[in-house]
Amino acid sequence: MKLAYAAVVAALLAASPVKAQVVDLSTITCADFSQRPADQMGNIMFWLEGYYTEDDDPTTIDFAEFKSTLEKLLVYCGNNPTVGVLTAADEVMGNDGDGN
Repeated sequence: MKLAYAAVVAALLAASPVKAQVVDLSTITCADFSQRPADQMGNIMFWLEGYYTEDDDPTTIDFAEFKSTLEKLLVYCGNNPTVGVLTAADEVMGNDGDGN
């Protein structure tokens, strides 16, 4: 499992030149998130998936579900561009949405 995760991370990192960058998710709006390059959106989504995963959830990555969640988040963000991406993720992935 760790090898598969490492391979996914390596593929995402290899997709674009590496630049030192710090992202404060508490300050990113939906508009900011939606305008980021695909690799950065993917990295943020992996972070969000981990954040919303419960300790007793399976240790698997369902890429079809991952894509579906990203699409739902982008639709929500398209309708609410000034909302913070963490608030949007809570609506889509959290207890208030159709997530956990």
